[in-house]
Amino acid sequence: MVIKYRGKTRWLSFLAIMLFVLLLGWWKAEVEATKKPINVVMDSEDFELGVSPVTGRGEGGTGLSGIPRRIAEIRWVSDGVLFGPVIGADGTVLAAGSGGNVLALDDQGQIKWKYRTLSRLAGVLPDSSGGAYAWSNEEKKVFHIGPDGELLWALDVPSFSEMVPAGRLVFIKGQEFWAVDAAEGKRRWSLEKSVSALQVGAGQVYFIAEGDLYAYSLDGRLKWKYPRNDTEGTFEKVIFKSGNIYTSLRTGPKSNTIIALKPSGKVRWRQELHDWLTLYSVDPDGRVLIGNWAGDRGWISHGGGEPAMWPVKQISLETAFAPGGITYFLTWHQFPTNQAVAAIGAGGKLLWQTPIPPGRYTAGPITGPDGTVYVASGGMLVAITPEGAKRWELSLCAGDFINEFGSVEHVSMTLAVRADGMIYAGDGQTVWAVSPDGKEKWRFSTWGPATELVMGPDGTTYGRFGIRNDQLIAIRPDGREAWRFEPGETLTYPVLGPSGIYVAGVSGRVYALDWNGRFRWVRSTRVGGQLPPQVGPGETIYQVSADREVFVFDAGGQERWRFTVPAGTTSAKVIPSAGGLTYITTPFGKKVFALDQEGQVQWTFPTANPLMGSPVVGPSGVLYLSESNTVYALSPAGELLWSYTNRVPINAVFPTDEKGDTSVYFWAYDAPGEKENLHLLDREGKEKWALPARSVSSSCIDGSIYATSQDDKWLLRFTQDGNQQVVWQSEQPIQWVKQDGDTLLIRSGDRLIALDWNGQPLWQAKVPPPEQVLKAGASEIYVLTDSALWVVYPLEKYMPKKIQNVGN
Repeated sequence: MVIKYRGKTRWLSFLAIMLFVLLLGWWKAEVEATKKPINVVMDSEDFELGVSPVTGRGEGGTGLSGIPRRIAEIRWVSDGVLFGPVIGADGTVLAAGSGGNVLALDDQGQIKWKYRTLSRLAGVLPDSSGGAYAWSNEEKKVFHIGPDGELLWALDVPSFSEMVPAGRLVFIKGQEFWAVDAAEGKRRWSLEKSVSALQVGAGQVYFIAEGDLYAYSLDGRLKWKYPRNDTEGTFEKVIFKSGNIYTSLRTGPKSNTIIALKPSGKVRWRQELHDWLTLYSVDPDGRVLIGNWAGDRGWISHGGGEPAMWPVKQISLETAFAPGGITYFLTWHQFPTNQAVAAIGAGGKLLWQTPIPPGRYTAGPITGPDGTVYVASGGMLVAITPEGAKRWELSLCAGDFINEFGSVEHVSMTLAVRADGMIYAGDGQTVWAVSPDGKEKWRFSTWGPATELVMGPDGTTYGRFGIRNDQLIAIRPDGREAWRFEPGETLTYPVLGPSGIYVAGVSGRVYALDWNGRFRWVRSTRVGGQLPPQVGPGETIYQVSADREVFVFDAGGQERWRFTVPAGTTSAKVIPSAGGLTYITTPFGKKVFALDQEGQVQWTFPTANPLMGSPVVGPSGVLYLSESNTVYALSPAGELLWSYTNRVPINAVFPTDEKGDTSVYFWAYDAPGEKENLHLLDREGKEKWALPARSVSSSCIDGSIYATSQDDKWLLRFTQDGNQQVVWQSEQPIQWVKQDGDTLLIRSGDRLIALDWNGQPLWQAKVPPPEQVLKAGASEIYVLTDSALWVVYPLEKYMPKKIQNVGN
């Protein structure tokens, strides 16, 4: 009986469990069928998550839960601006680009190897094996690249201001002081001190920290600290030369003391100085050169004592020493128009002065293995014999140039001489190799800084590159240069038309090129300006000159008409219309001009305040304008269709949806002390709604607008019926949001995040803050950062870390 009872109990228990599971499944289905949208309160407003389908993009949902399908990687980076040249241990010429590349050039000027980092580099130094060290202040990272271009190690440091290679160790200083193993990249020892004036010699490292002078052994043991008094001020400079340490100690408002120490810390001699005289440099014989900014110079002998002074007006901190105690300086009489290289004898006597081309920024003097003195100034490389005679001059680049703002900028150069006598010069964009007889052997040019890149239909990128006489360069999708156009002047950024590329120069010329870079035509507008050409309907070319004249050319370069903007303005903005009219406005002007196809004024429309933003012509020909706190809609005949005035200034946008209707969105502070609100006007100029949103960035798609919340943490979608949908929540504030095709691109923190229109994450990439995004689709992503073009492509991988969103 007991056994039967137990078996029956088990069978009944099993049936009860099955019935419970069935009831639980039915209950869950009922809950899901009646589930209401999740409400989120943000900025005192209720938002519904996942309730509104995005038009044309599937069946609703915000896509806020889920893992990005792709992670982006860098394919290539442009070379950017060069730092260098410096000579490597094996004679290789090394340079670093702000775009993130470390370059090694061979004796023919060809790239021997290239290592690409993902940082804006701040400098490069050679190591002892033919490789290089490079560093980035942005990422606080140091890289060690081997002699074949392979990465040996990369090290994150708390901060960075300088590094000094010293055999088996690399010393890195910043907010902390680190001694790093040169072979492995591991920190051997460190000090929580911010140090300066770092020197290495006699098996010790010397530096100043908190005003005191220290000596440490290479394994991190304190050897000695100079016992100064509290009233003696602070140390300011340290030089290790000829087996001794020379340092400058500030001892008063206008006085310094020069101290020579042995590596043991014992004082060899001490000399008080006055009138701001301080340590300048030390020659191979141990003589200490002192001086001040007024141009007074003098020697303290290697045994100490009163200095022998002489007046030499000099501007360069560079000093070159020659056998026999001869010292070379850069001097001036009327800076910067009257400059010279001077040779001073051991006793302070002026031996000779040789004039050099004037230049505000110079490099040198430095000496070659045969005693020749080299200096770069005003874009010229000058070679001077030890007797003071000019051996040769070689023109390298323009000593100054006109930038896009019309101001004169001066070129800063660098110089280096190899043991075989080859001279290398750099100007931040080009490296020249010059033989000892003054012949240019080769030159290597990078693209330099770029502004406003544009992408052609085949994926070729066109941009204005350079820091002086600009170059229009075409870059293939694989990063190789297709062609370059160098008209010898500063250029605007290029624009693309059906037949090719158009670009303007500061001289007033407009250049037309075909897609292969071949010259088509050039026309002069007499006075140059900062505005690029515009391409209108029918490939009509519009160019605004600096003297307020608008020139109009056809695709073949023939002038069609010109229009002079009334006096009182400095520039003009052209808005071509498909209906045959051309609208012209002026910055800070209060009038709109409508011109026909012959350039005749058909009508004008005055405004009460200066116009703001860019006017837009809608599909039906309506012209939309905004000025201060008013939006206007004008018919093609110049009739005022409607106007809307708000109490405070307006930041307006005019998106057009897929039906061809134009909506007017604007942001405004509706009352003092309130946050921004987004407003929508209908086609008759009536306000439909006002909702909280920020104007930091926005993107318009199909008549709707994507904008950020007032705390910049949420990406919102506003439809014309007033529906607000949360598309994305970011861990970091959103700097901007942009659209490219079917992709929404967000800049958040140090990352670019790509979403589809539903808010589903596609990929993310870590790149420097972009100034411009050329393409942000699902294949290649082209990003212009400071001085470099980055090309990123997404891989079919899952992200290693799930992005946290609302709904997770």
